[in-house]
Amino acid sequence: MGASKTITTLVEYKIAKDKRDTKNPISPFWELAMIGLLLSQFIDRTLPLITKLWPKCTKRAERVKQVLSANLDHFAQIESVHEDIDMRLRVTREELNGLIVDLDERILAPIDGALEMAGLDYGSDLMQTRIGSKEIGRFLNTDESIALGGLYQAAFLSKGFKVKTFYVEELQIYPVQVHFHFEA
Repeated sequence: MGASKTITTLVEYKIAKDKRDTKNPISPFWELAMIGLLLSQFIDRTLPLITKLWPKCTKRAERVKQVLSANLDHFAQIESVHEDIDMRLRVTREELNGLIVDLDERILAPIDGALEMAGLDYGSDLMQTRIGSKEIGRFLNTDESIALGGLYQAAFLSKGFKVKTFYVEELQIYPVQVHFHFEA
């Protein structure tokens, strides 16, 4: 939160039983796209597909996906792929995004659901025109979410800012009591 702009995060935590599969349905497609990229770059150069290569690529693909969520590029390296041959490949976020273009509808579905549940009626194009040339943030790590949540809670508690109702209920396993003694 600054003097010229305020960034807010819309979050709802709800405990409910879900009958659907709890694993992210998009994640395997990201991994498969990255595995395909890793294998295509390496197999074209040196060797045919080997069954031991798949688990190594799966593990590395997950790591590359996590790193590319925060960085623009990353060197994927798999040691001793076959007969002491190492693989090192530079992968960019644009390459990964290009591999998963067909997943845009599945990726945007939870966002559209959250906007609908919040009562906001913005389409992606409308949001993009409202914010101008800036890119809509798609990645938020744990530290950023804590900082943004803390800022929003501070704005809610402050009388200087008018924001939507925002209640934080903190449940502790072990209750903590804090007493402050003020001198009059």
